[in-house]
Amino acid sequence: MPPADNSGQSFRVPTWYLSNVDDYVVRQGARPGELYAAAGIDPARVQAGGWIDSAQFFAVLRHAARLSGNPGFGLVVGSEMTPASHGALGIAVLSSPTVRDAVLTLTRYFRTRTPLVIIEASLEGQAGEDAWIRISDAVVLGDAHQPLTELVMSTVVNALRALTLGQIRISEISFDFPPPPHVAVYEQQLRAPLRFGAAANAVHFPAKYLDAALPLADRVAARTAIEQCQRELDDLNRRTDLRDRVRARLLRTPGELPGCAQVATDLHMTERTLRRRLAELDTSFQQLLADTRRQLAEHYLRDTRLGVGEIAARLGYSDPSNFGAAFRQWTGHGPREYRQQQQRSGDMRDNTTNRRPEPGTGD
Repeated sequence: MPPADNSGQSFRVPTWYLSNVDDYVVRQGARPGELYAAAGIDPARVQAGGWIDSAQFFAVLRHAARLSGNPGFGLVVGSEMTPASHGALGIAVLSSPTVRDAVLTLTRYFRTRTPLVIIEASLEGQAGEDAWIRISDAVVLGDAHQPLTELVMSTVVNALRALTLGQIRISEISFDFPPPPHVAVYEQQLRAPLRFGAAANAVHFPAKYLDAALPLADRVAARTAIEQCQRELDDLNRRTDLRDRVRARLLRTPGELPGCAQVATDLHMTERTLRRRLAELDTSFQQLLADTRRQLAEHYLRDTRLGVGEIAARLGYSDPSNFGAAFRQWTGHGPREYRQQQQRSGDMRDNTTNRRPEPGTGD
């Protein structure tokens, strides 16, 4: 599959976890610094903390799979992380009084570690029922969706087990893509019942664990760490453009693109205020909706096997012909023609990029 170019998107990504990925690929035989050189990243920026652009982040995912020889490298990296890997967030979660408190802290502050995904939870289950933690994209990730989901899911599952000293029982872990060729890595690292082709990426566990007291609870440490997490979140929100927040909300419920009124409510403002603030940024809700539809359409046609009719339905078109007309207006090509072009382009790229490039040459 050709790497997604994620055209039309421009965002910054914190350098959290890059050193964990780099450590892994070096242990698998890569030369120190080879991953960063291939992705065009200055190692000093990673060590000092900071941000990289989206193109560099997606390059990290591609080159990590190539250099490690393991397409499921994210599953391994996530399972190896310790609370220290997550900074203040790890301390806040680990020192929470109960699993419920820990999950609420995780869902509230996980954006400080990566704004590319959204973590939500359902914690209302009764004894005998399952609670769940769901992972969804905050931007259109294209073919980066699967490796990033693997990394985050493994991180979440590992955190649940660390919290309870391995006592929690995972009922099921679901993924919204078909079983990958490296499914054995899933089985080895996640050690739980797996379901592929599901409606969402989620980890399910019995609700009876929610109010279990945690062995490492420390209210003082938790309070101090949460204060630090809140400062980081406030800083992230200051850095995050309102347009990005709207795009993230549009992607939160796959197959159901909400209207302006619902998005405004979820962003804690009136519809009039949302429209006014977007106008101040020289855009509109309808423009962002159209951009999101186009990016999703290109992703579905390029990176999935969904039929054109199903793609149209997921994007809110009741008539596939209306979707076809809109897509032709966006790209100058019909959906099927676009898919065929991407497949031919991918075949040519595969033939020329299967050889391992020299360090520092990039893509």
